[in-house]
Amino acid sequence: MTHPSFPEIPGYTLKSALGHGGMGIVYRAHQRNLNRIVALKVLHFRPDSNLDESKQLYRFVREIKIQSRVSHPNILPVLDVGTYEGLVYLTTPLIEGGSLRGRIDREPLCLDVGRFIFGGISSGLQFLHEKGILHRDLKPDNVLLDQNDSPLIADFGLSREQESTNLTGPGHVLGTLRYLAPEVLSGDRQSEKSDIYALGFMLYEALAGCPPFQGDSPKNWAYLILSKDPMPLGRVVTDLPTPIEFLVMNMIARDPESRPSLDEVIGAFPFSCQR
Repeated sequence: MTHPSFPEIPGYTLKSALGHGGMGIVYRAHQRNLNRIVALKVLHFRPDSNLDESKQLYRFVREIKIQSRVSHPNILPVLDVGTYEGLVYLTTPLIEGGSLRGRIDREPLCLDVGRFIFGGISSGLQFLHEKGILHRDLKPDNVLLDQNDSPLIADFGLSREQESTNLTGPGHVLGTLRYLAPEVLSGDRQSEKSDIYALGFMLYEALAGCPPFQGDSPKNWAYLILSKDPMPLGRVVTDLPTPIEFLVMNMIARDPESRPSLDEVIGAFPFSCQR
């Protein structure tokens, strides 16, 4: 029986709330016709909602369309899409290993585990870019890990096709501040290089156990990203091979043209999706 405070979705029994995000709520749910447990993500929407809610719905529906047509071992697949009485929802496999955020909050990754996890993320991100898709909100919270530490890129609520209309108005940006590239904070359009910046920021954070900057407010974070050089990774992780430090620091360079391509990221080191 569905919990009285949970929404009713035909064909599903919602068991518990797994988390809240900018686009909605994720539930653990039982899909009755296939007798399986899934993650069900739902966004509330009503016809009389204001403009901001309409934009949220548009982005959510776009997320469904994007995710439902891509298939890659390191991208979380969409199993089902539907609407019911003003609700829009999608279901995905329930990944039991938690997020990369939870993993690196416990302890920094050793180099071998970092290579494995970020090899998979890089492979999935390259696949998206080859399809003309930018993620735009790549961060540890949006990477899920299965029980073997294989990563799955999730949450395309802020992604867009590279040729689509920019949804941000003047002076506004989408995404999580600390992972936004300097050019995005300055108001330029996002690009593959912006995703690579976020990937490099995550890799630095995962290996060092701390981000490249230590801001104490959104304004301070923006200032640091736009004007300060990050602490060299080799000073934080003293036994890190120099080529790896060089790669990571180039990935988070302020100048997008100084950042490597994903081909270079994948090819520079023996990242592997097999373990």
